[in-house]
Parts: sequence; C-alpha cells; structure tokens
Amino acid sequence: MSVLIDAAGKPPLDKKTNGCDSIPLPQGLTIEKSDAFADKDWDRFVEQLPGAHHEQTSIWAQFRRHCGWQPVRWVASLHGRIVGGVQVLVRPLARLGHVGYVVHGPLCEEGRADVEEMLVDKATAHAHKHRFIYQVFDFPYCTRTLEGTLDRRGYTPHPLSIPPTSLITATLIMDVRPTHDEILKNMNASVRRNIRYGEKAGFEMIPGSEEHLDTFWHLMVAICNRRGTDPSPSNPDFFKKLWKVLAPHGYVRLFLVRLGEEVVAAAFAFTVGDTARVWKVGWSGAHQRKYPNHFMWWSIARWVKANGFKQLDFVWVDDHDAKLLAQGEKRPAAFREGTTFFKMGFGGRLVTAPAARSRFFHPALRIFVRGGGMRLLESCASRFLLGGLWDRLAGQA
Repeated sequence: MSVLIDAAGKPPLDKKTNGCDSIPLPQGLTIEKSDAFADKDWDRFVEQLPGAHHEQTSIWAQFRRHCGWQPVRWVASLHGRIVGGVQVLVRPLARLGHVGYVVHGPLCEEGRADVEEMLVDKATAHAHKHRFIYQVFDFPYCTRTLEGTLDRRGYTPHPLSIPPTSLITATLIMDVRPTHDEILKNMNASVRRNIRYGEKAGFEMIPGSEEHLDTFWHLMVAICNRRGTDPSPSNPDFFKKLWKVLAPHGYVRLFLVRLGEEVVAAAFAFTVGDTARVWKVGWSGAHQRKYPNHFMWWSIARWVKANGFKQLDFVWVDDHDAKLLAQGEKRPAAFREGTTFFKMGFGGRLVTAPAARSRFFHPALRIFVRGGGMRLLESCASRFLLGGLWDRLAGQA
C-alpha cells in the first residue's frame, strides 16, 4: 500500500489516524505497508544505520514467529530509496485483543523527523483500527524527537508493572575504532592490570558454535545462581531457536574463554551493522584471581575491532546507577547494581534513552485506567502475574 503525495507535498488526510494531524512531506515520498516475515531491503537499510539494532530487522521477526508474534512494517522511500521505517511486532493476548510492541524504532535517516512522525501515525492508526489492548514504543538510543512525537499523540510513560518490563534505558558503549593502546588508556588502571593478569594466566578466547550453547547455558545459570537471580531467558531452547534463525545471517556470535580444555566463561552477542552487543554472559566462578571476565571483555573488544565493527555495547546499566554516572560518580559503593562499576571500568561512554511510551486503545481498558485501575495494575500480585504472562508471550518461559 503506497501513500501518495499531492502537489502541495501533503498526504491525503487519513481519517483513521485517531486525531493525528496530517504532516507535510516532500514530494515523491511513499510509505509501503507489509506483514511479510522476510524483507531483505529493509534489513539492509537497518544494517547501514549507525547503532543498527537487530530487533528492528525482519530476521528478528522471523525468530519471534515461533511464539506467535506477527510483524507489521511500514517502510518510507523517497524516489525509491528507503529513508525510514518501523517494524511493529503484534501478538494476540488470549481473547482480549492484540498487543503491539515497537523495539528501538522507528528508524530514519538523520534529519528525517517528518518521516518519523508519519511512521508513528501509521502504527498508531493501525493499533486504533484493530482495537489493540495497548501499544508500546521502546526508544532507540539517543533519540532526539521521538519522545515529543509520541507524547503529542497520547502516549504516556509505560507503567513499570505492565509488560514488557525491565526495558533498557541506559548502557555503556565502547568505541573500538582507536588503537588498542588508546582503548586501554581509557580504562581504569585496575582493569588494565586485571587484563594483564588474565593474559599471563594463559586464557584463550575461541569462537563458539551451536554445539556449545548448552555449555554457555550452564555458565549463565551458574552466574545467576551466585547473584541469587533467575536466568532470563529461563529456557535453554530459547538460545537454540535464536541461533538457528539468526546465525545464518551473521547476527549472533558466541565467545568462549577457556584455560586449557576447561571452558570458564562465555558471552552471547548480537552482531548487526556497526555494533556488537554482548547480551548475556556466563562464568563458572573458577579462577577468580586470574580475572577471566576482564580477559573475556577485552578479547571481545579486540574481536569486534578486528571484524570491522565500530562499537561494543555492554547492554544495560541500572537506571539509578546511570543517573549517578551522568553526575560523575565513580565510587563502587555508590552504585546499586554490582556490574555497573565493572562495566564502567572499561571506559565506555554512557548512552541513555527516554523511558518507553505506551498507549491504551481498548475502550474498556481506557475506562478502567482512567477510573483508577492503574493502582491495581501496580500491585505486587499484578506485576507477578503480568510478568509471567509476558514471558510466555515472548517465548522465554
């Protein structure tokens, strides 16, 4: 479906935008809607953007298909060249309706706020037309205009109790383009020292494959047990399904650190465009004084640089700790999450995004929320029940 542009540079007024204004756009712009699982042209566009994120690719939609998610995608082209787009993943929620989820989108070329607004309108109109229960936008890093665009269209900060929860709003990113010496210079002295200890201990990092996923899983569970947390995802089959879909496209990598024949630590990373994202890590707990984890992160950074990527994403910094980092805090005792001090020692820059926005479309739910129902949704019992429901929807249970 194409959106035609009139001589004045404006699209015809769409009565289904639920009150959103028509936005002036350059002549020659079209927006195509698709629910196809595979879209190579869209994937190539996503990959060439700075900080490309795997969850906006059609490859990710193909993976999500195994647990019932369906993509709806709008791609904006100017004279045949893609300049922006957004992928919404849609999932039925029992018999209540559908939930829409936009992860790190919309994506547009620099300076195309006009396209971004129209993409939001298209996704919003679709949710309204099909009476979604609600729709969530989880922001791309460093977005400049999307927060205001959504707020003007009736979206509000996403309630912490309603899935999806634990969304990432801060991370640390290492620029790997400088020389090794320059990268090391940006690290804390203690991190550099521990890296040297790891190198002298004889650790070796090797690439992993599908046959090593069980090893990685056990290492991840081991580190969760020591922290007193549940593994997430909680099912090892999640990683196996993920590997089968994404690995053929080069979108995932597994790194193993071993001492002799003993695999001590491991990391699971997404590798798309110019960015490698270390999503999950595992460690047996062995050889602590030889610093296998410092060795692993430095070895991954070197691999990322050697393979043509521009940056390494450490994936997630606690919100509270991110505020302290932004204020210049460096004392380990000040941070709420133990991994914050470890990650910041590698010298990455703090990157933040606004809190996710959501909007309720189902009439009954809107009345419920306006009548004070949000207090019930914020209760501990609701958080537990809704969190478990989302895990099942996401295929992580």
